[in-house]
Amino acid sequence: MRSLFLTTRQFWPLDTGGKLRDYHLARQLAAHSKLTYVGFRDGTETTPCPPEMAYLFDEMIFLDRPEPYTKATLIKGILGRQPANVINYTKREMSETLAKLLSSKRFDTIQVESVFMSGYMKQLRHAPGNPRIVTDWHNIESELMARYATHIPNPAKRFYAHETARRLKFAESDQIKHSDTLLVPSGRERDALIASGVNIPIYVVENGVDAGQFENWSKQTVSTPDSIEPNIIFVGSMDYHANIDAVLAFTSEMWPAIRETNPDVTFKIVGRRPPAAVTALAGIPGIEVTGSVPDVRPFYQNTIASVVPLRVGGGTRLKILEAFAARTPVISTSLGAEGLESRDGEHLLIAETASAFAQAISSLRSNQDLRNRITAAGHHLVKTTYDWPVVGRDLGRIHASLMAPRHAA
Repeated sequence: MRSLFLTTRQFWPLDTGGKLRDYHLARQLAAHSKLTYVGFRDGTETTPCPPEMAYLFDEMIFLDRPEPYTKATLIKGILGRQPANVINYTKREMSETLAKLLSSKRFDTIQVESVFMSGYMKQLRHAPGNPRIVTDWHNIESELMARYATHIPNPAKRFYAHETARRLKFAESDQIKHSDTLLVPSGRERDALIASGVNIPIYVVENGVDAGQFENWSKQTVSTPDSIEPNIIFVGSMDYHANIDAVLAFTSEMWPAIRETNPDVTFKIVGRRPPAAVTALAGIPGIEVTGSVPDVRPFYQNTIASVVPLRVGGGTRLKILEAFAARTPVISTSLGAEGLESRDGEHLLIAETASAFAQAISSLRSNQDLRNRITAAGHHLVKTTYDWPVVGRDLGRIHASLMAPRHAA
């Protein structure tokens, strides 16, 4: 079987949830197929692909990353049917590259990552050899944008976000029409899409984590009451609107209550490309903003908890799975843990208010049995359900199943 993997980005360095999902799914598919990986370069990243990653793929093709959203793109995104985030990734250079590639190779299957690449669906649908198309959504983007819009105080920006959500829904419908099957990261998204009338096969392919990478690291340090440092952490790409919203709301609405009951606690915001509004938080007593770090694993060690105070989002949270793998307790909002097979009080602690977050932090500091119990349960859940080899084991089968009607014919 020969497959094409089309995405918005290069996968290295593995410093965002999107890159992690792209790389590990492509890696699992490459075990069953000769895989060509096509995407846009990260304009800020100049290092070549590490050989230990590159060897997995039959061919890799990367084009220059699209410019950041221009004024013209934003205007088109409100006047036309397509949203700006689809327009921004629909480039003539990519269409020409795909045309040459599809004329020189016959692909059996094509996996398209995200609705943002939906501008190429008609071209792929009419590719020589009639390849089967698998669409993978990391989130239901229209849902995520609609949720985000409800938290925007600026009326003009809120209106634009609502309109973008509406146009994303059109783009999602168009993409589904040209797809043979759809992958989503949780059963919640699958059920919502079926209820909305989607009538192509939908498979759940969860987000995952390289459990071994975190497990080997966490074994270097065994947490004891005396070794726990008074830190809580938030880990995530800080150029992502849902993460920005989370840390800004957390520091303004919840941090004062946490400091009142735990005055020695430090809140560390760990993630690349923090905007000015986030870097400014470092001026608040007890808050640190790290920016990009070479390795997030040390920040999980001997930490009170990883907090996930998300108010906006979709899909499932890789940051929670990483904390589980690192045997670090997690305190999350219900939305933050949405889609995961985790339960409050068993694998993590759910908190929605400032007082609940403060109480959860105090409990984890004073109750070692609670800490040991939820970290052990979270780690077991990752190993059995969310380790990437477990997550991706059926991906090759899904692609192969699309070939069955062709072989029968």
